[in-house]
Amino acid sequence: MNKHALVAGLALLWFPITSIVATLAVLPGATPGAPVLVLSRPFGPSAESLVTTAGGYLIDQGASPLGVVATSPSASFSSRLKASGALMVLDAALLPGFMCGANA
Repeated sequence: MNKHALVAGLALLWFPITSIVATLAVLPGATPGAPVLVLSRPFGPSAESLVTTAGGYLIDQGASPLGVVATSPSASFSSRLKASGALMVLDAALLPGFMCGANA
């Protein structure tokens, strides 16, 4: 394999990976007391069980194709969700409607 093909192959891998990382970096993090979109890991506990374990309440279980929208009066809810195994916890009020139903 020549040097140019190797560089081209690495570039084809590098650009999609950096695009995904940049997109995830600008997603809105959870605000204490606000509704959150909870995304669970594919082979871990369900988002519903993570919310229950963290002491929260489901707002709309079927609104989002990605996870569940939940809330809790506790300021540490999002950190408890992450500690329970949530893949991502995002501020549902700041996300587009297609990501979490009709914006909780």
